[in-house]
Amino acid sequence: MTGQMERDLELSPEGNVKLKLLKEKVDPYTGLWIMVLHGTPGSMLSRHRHYGQIYGYTLKGAWGYIEHPVWLSKSGDVVHETPGSVHTLYIDENHIDTEVLFFVWGALEFLDKSGNTIYIEDWRSISMKYIDYCNKNNLPVIDITYPKQKVPDVEFKHHPSKMDL
Repeated sequence: MTGQMERDLELSPEGNVKLKLLKEKVDPYTGLWIMVLHGTPGSMLSRHRHYGQIYGYTLKGAWGYIEHPVWLSKSGDVVHETPGSVHTLYIDENHIDTEVLFFVWGALEFLDKSGNTIYIEDWRSISMKYIDYCNKNNLPVIDITYPKQKVPDVEFKHHPSKMDL
């Protein structure tokens, strides 16, 4: 993977879980977004609900769900998460840093401890985070959608900062 084609973005309001969007892997028609989740041992992705299905392939390390403490996905495992499922992803403390390739269809609804919505993450919000990250770090903005130029209200352009002027 090349650094220019992907960007580290914070996804979770808690912990130190990061994601990398893969180039040309955000599809506004199907709602698909493809990412690699990276977490250090003990980190978590906040409790969330899936609006669509998700497939994950564990590249290295191990992770599981707090709500299902007996189950653990390890390197080489393929996981299917069904629409409507609610869980809190954690990176196992007894393993190395973990990376998981996720294919996400639809939105993730992040929930507080009472089950109230904190925010919703989908292909559009992920795209906007990507653009904001690139602009904040003075990086070139690459259109990450496929098919290209089919989202008229999302502008994949670098906005010059004060330092550029």
